[in-house]
Parts: sequence; C-alpha cells; structure tokens
Amino acid sequence: MKVPQHYTLVLGILLLCVACQPILAQQSTTSSSLPVSLSQALTLATSALSSSTLPADITLQASMQITAGGRNETATLNAAARGAAQSYEVVAGPYTQTSLVFSNGQAAINGIAASLELASTAQSPLYPAALLAAIATDPNTSGQVFGLEAVNGLQLLHFTTWSNSPSLPGNYLASFTQRDWWIDPSSGLLHKLVFQRRAAGGAIAPIRYEYEYVDFQNAGTLLVPSTVTLSLNGTPYAAIAINSVQLNTGLTDENFPVQ
Repeated sequence: MKVPQHYTLVLGILLLCVACQPILAQQSTTSSSLPVSLSQALTLATSALSSSTLPADITLQASMQITAGGRNETATLNAAARGAAQSYEVVAGPYTQTSLVFSNGQAAINGIAASLELASTAQSPLYPAALLAAIATDPNTSGQVFGLEAVNGLQLLHFTTWSNSPSLPGNYLASFTQRDWWIDPSSGLLHKLVFQRRAAGGAIAPIRYEYEYVDFQNAGTLLVPSTVTLSLNGTPYAAIAINSVQLNTGLTDENFPVQ
C-alpha cells in the first residue's frame, strides 16, 4: 500500500524529534550546571586548587626557557607567597635579571617601588590558589560570567574580575585590576589567565600578560602548576617548569620588601 506523501513527511519529523531529545536534554543539563554568578565561578575555581585553608607560605623553584626576541635563554625562577596577600618572583639568567615583589596592595620592581597602577596586578600568577583566594574574599570584587568559550579545542568557562576598591576617588584602579579567567566548567581547574599591566593611566601603553596552565602537581592539600607558558602582547615569551615546591618554611614580612 502506498503511504501518502504528507504522512511520510510527518512521520519523518516525529522520528527526528525523538532522536534529538537525548541531545537536547544533555545540552540543557550541561547549561544548567554551569556557574551563573561570579561567586559560584570563584568558588568552583578556588576549591579546585585548594581543599582547605592556604598554607602559611609556599616557595617554588622553577626553570624558565625564554624565547622572546629570537633568543634562547635559560633562567632560574624563584617564587614565593605568604598567605593570600604577599608574593615575589625573582628571575636570574644570562641576560634577564628581574624581581617583582607584592605585599598588601603595594609592589616593587627590581627594588624600586612601583606605581599603584602596576601594583594592581603584581601578585604572582604562579600560585593561582592564593591569587584566586584573595580575589574571592575581597568584598570589593566585582566581575562578570561570560559562559563557555572554545580555547585550544576545549570548552572553558570564561569570567572576569576587577576590584571596586573605595580607597581612591572615582574607583580609579578598577580597570587596572581586571583579570580574565578560563576554567574547566566541571572541575574548576584553571587553564588560562589574562591581564594587562600599565605603569600609569592616560596614553601609557599596556602590556598584555597571558598565562596558560598546562598541568598541575599535588602539594599537600594544594594543586600548584607544573608547567606554565607566558605570552606578552600575544607573542610567546617563556615556558616555565616548576621543579620544587616547599610549604611552611617560615617566611616573614622581611621576605617581601616593597619600599
């Protein structure tokens, strides 16, 4: 018996709808489980890197392969942090010798006090657990959750943060404190961090810092990076391999001089 053509069309549409139901249900479930607020995104990211309170201090020793400017330079990088408000990074190589110290909102670069604008993003990204904890517990933190974005073939959750600190009139430093984060939407593990550093306002050109976290290692109740890549203004600058992690070595304020 020949089936009328319009019946065949209706049957085909019904079968297509039935087949799509599992896919639609899966997409709906995935979307509904995503963090929809900044506090949810920060909680997911911080809990992925630390299952308890931060250690009193942490010291990292790393090797750094610098490829900027066509050169191939091997340097050592020593970094440390105390709580969620102090950090330093010291790089020593044949051509590169730099130090960056951050302490309670102030910073020093190569032993010279930095501007408040530079200090706004001076806390070390090599210890993201402390950086995220500082932002998550700051009552002046604001931001926005953008949703899923494709990064290096992965679907990552993108959100941004900045500080609405009332310490300066007009919320002047808010734009200097902005950071963009990309995390795994299921585990919360950090994959990418982007921010800009500027020495001052006005026409001063910013430098865009882009950190990609390739993998992490266990350190007690923490996850700290094993391999990090750094690009400056979109150009690959260095690959960092963290080889040693020490916790609670007794660091004090004297280890983080900013004046």
